[in-house]
Amino acid sequence: IAPSQNNYNVIYKWRLQQEHTMKAANGGKGMSDNQVTTFIDRYLPCYIFFGDGVKLGYISDDDPAGRPPWATRSLQINVDDDRVPVSTQRF
Repeated sequence: IAPSQNNYNVIYKWRLQQEHTMKAANGGKGMSDNQVTTFIDRYLPCYIFFGDGVKLGYISDDDPAGRPPWATRSLQINVDDDRVPVSTQRF
């Protein structure tokens, strides 16, 4: 599942929604909004710098073309800011 248009900023919105819902259900235990932002800041670069490797492949001695083993058998679901599917794409 991927944000449409590679809008990774929506991940902050989604994670804050999840945290607020969890805190409402458990009596307020969880991270502050600033802690959630710091948490996301730590791993978001992985999506940006390495996310294409999932679809495009990698360099490998076993397969010079660099195709991942799941090539042609995967489905990307693009969702809008409200998590509504807007398109799909096989890869």
